[in-house]
Amino acid sequence: MQVQGYGYGPLVSSTAQGRYSDGMCRLLGYSISAARLSLRQVLGPAATSDFRRLSEIHRDGWGVALGGCQGGLDSVGQPGDQRLYHTTMAAYSDPEFNTLADVPAEVALWHLRWGSPGIPGIMENVQPFTYDDMTFIHNGHIASSTGVNILDDPTFEVDRRTVVAISPHSDSAVVFAVIAGFVSAGLPLDEAVRRAVAKLRRSYPNASYNCIVCDSDRFVALHATSGAPTLGEIVNSYADYGWGGQADDYGDMWYRATGPVESGHRWDTGSPASDTFETADDFTAPFGRTQNATDNAHGMGTAGGVEVGGCAVGAEGAVEGDAAVEGARGVVVASSGFQHPQSEGWKALPNNHMIVSALATGDFRIRGL
Repeated sequence: MQVQGYGYGPLVSSTAQGRYSDGMCRLLGYSISAARLSLRQVLGPAATSDFRRLSEIHRDGWGVALGGCQGGLDSVGQPGDQRLYHTTMAAYSDPEFNTLADVPAEVALWHLRWGSPGIPGIMENVQPFTYDDMTFIHNGHIASSTGVNILDDPTFEVDRRTVVAISPHSDSAVVFAVIAGFVSAGLPLDEAVRRAVAKLRRSYPNASYNCIVCDSDRFVALHATSGAPTLGEIVNSYADYGWGGQADDYGDMWYRATGPVESGHRWDTGSPASDTFETADDFTAPFGRTQNATDNAHGMGTAGGVEVGGCAVGAEGAVEGDAAVEGARGVVVASSGFQHPQSEGWKALPNNHMIVSALATGDFRIRGL
């Protein structure tokens, strides 16, 4: 896999600003089968703007990985490559955010960084991280009750070569390396995530392991926190920006189905502990409108469109209108910090559960740890 890294901005250090807290970042990812949608189409313009505004607090850099239609994160127009953008600039001050928010993709992972204590604000610590055919984003500070970071813990067993290959100065890289170790042992991605959390929690039970990771087959979004109240430093930082009410559910994760499916059917998750892919009867599309496969496609596969990596893309490289793309099905998962109205299909992902989505079909389920 070839990786393109670009977007080198000025260093932003939370240490210099005295704003380190729990090292929590904001995550957003989606996986869609049989179509490409941009972030702005998946969320809508207002929610996209609200997500970007979070970088006024989560300002230690941001990044995005955008993927194509062969499974995994293939670059738009170049199957086998990956479009990966990193910068140490805050997203609110980086004009590339708006540019990339309009790039359609089948798989996308977005990350707004608020660095962990003592972890430098350098490019190699800005996520998403990649390793083999996996791409990963995480929010959490992995440290002991006395403040010792997992990076400095010689008793924790992890392949340090893998950590260095991912990012030698990031505690998130240790989490990713543990997952990668279980994958290399032959486990499917979701089971690797489950076992990684179990191993990490034996040494660091109070850390947050919220993350989104995908490989060439699966998209996995995990909600796994201690369940403790939001740290006072985080509440105060949010209050300083007039967002005090947005910090109460700081560790929560939300999900929503996205994309029309066959008329009269909706694919959803069933019960929180479901271990099988489910179907149901209705589908609430983005922007709160009920739709089905009889809706017309806009922009993709129409006159003037081109084929990119096997998927039809509009002449301007994006889907126009209300993001109705025939045959599209998938899921979007996000951290808290902006509105997730039930009227638009958003649901809370239970703690200690994960979304598991099949890239080939767009079906997804929830499984417990």
